[in-house]
Amino acid sequence: MDKEIRNNQILSITDSALLGSHSDFLKEDQKYHDAFKGLTDEGVLVYPRSEKVQEGSIAYHPIFGPVMYSSWWRFSTEDFIEDLKAAEANPAIGAHLLHIDSPGGEVFFVHEAFEAVKALTKPCIALIDSCGASAAYWIACAADKIYTSSIFSNVGSIGVMSTFYDDREAMKKWGVKEVELYSSYSDLKNKIYKDVLDGKVEEFIKTRLDPLAKQFIDDVRSVRTIAEDSEALRGKLYYAMNAMPEGLIDGRCTLEEVIAELQNLMPAPADEPTIDINQLKIQL
Repeated sequence: MDKEIRNNQILSITDSALLGSHSDFLKEDQKYHDAFKGLTDEGVLVYPRSEKVQEGSIAYHPIFGPVMYSSWWRFSTEDFIEDLKAAEANPAIGAHLLHIDSPGGEVFFVHEAFEAVKALTKPCIALIDSCGASAAYWIACAADKIYTSSIFSNVGSIGVMSTFYDDREAMKKWGVKEVELYSSYSDLKNKIYKDVLDGKVEEFIKTRLDPLAKQFIDDVRSVRTIAEDSEALRGKLYYAMNAMPEGLIDGRCTLEEVIAELQNLMPAPADEPTIDINQLKIQL
C-alpha cells in the first residue's frame, strides 16, 4: 500500500464540525438514494432515474454529508453525473434541483461534476441549507442560481487541503519497526510523501495542491462574478448574509420557492395540434 493511500488524501472540505444536518439520517447499511425516497415518492420532485415520471417533474439531486467519488452509502460524484445525464435525457423532467447540505469532501471527480452541471440544458438551481462549502460549493456554483435557506448558511471555503499523519514515533514507542524496500528503478516512488513527513512540503504543495486549487478558482470564476482579490478565493468561509456581496450566492429562498421558480423556468408543454375545419380543402 502506497503512503499516499495510507497516510494522505487530498480534500476540498471545510471544518468537519460543519457537517450538514441532513446527513444525520444517512445509515451505513442503506443505499444513499434510498434515504430520500420519502421526498421523491410523490409530487413534483423525482429521483432522476425514476421510470415513472409525470410531465413537468423536477429532478431532485440531494448532496448531503461528505462528498465522495464512488460510494454506495454516501453522496457520490460518479453517481451524480449519471443522475444528471438520466434527467437530461428524460423528456418528462423539465429542471434540476441541487439540494445541498455538505462541508465538501474528496476532490477527485468534483471538477467533472462541475462540468456536468455547467453543461445542463434544463434549468438548474442549487439550494444550500446549513452548509455548502468546498467541494459542495464547487458543484453548486455551476448551477444557474444559488440560494440559501438561511442567512446563517455556511458558504464558500474555495480551496483544497491535505492532512498527513506521522505515526513513526508512536510505532517506535510500540516497538514496531517498519522496513520499506524499493526497486532500484523506483527511486522517486513515494518520495514526495516522505519529504512531507520530513518537513519538506514545498514540492507537494506546488505539484499536488496548487493545480487543484487553481482549477477550483478558475471554475468558480468562469460562472460567478467574484473579484480577483476577494478573500473568497483564498478559502474564506462566509455566512450567507456576507456571501452574497462577494458574489457567491444569489439570495435566500425556501425549498417551495425554489420549486416554484424552476416550474416557471420550464418551457410550457407543447399544445395539442388543432385543426380548423373551415380551412380544410376536401376534394371528392
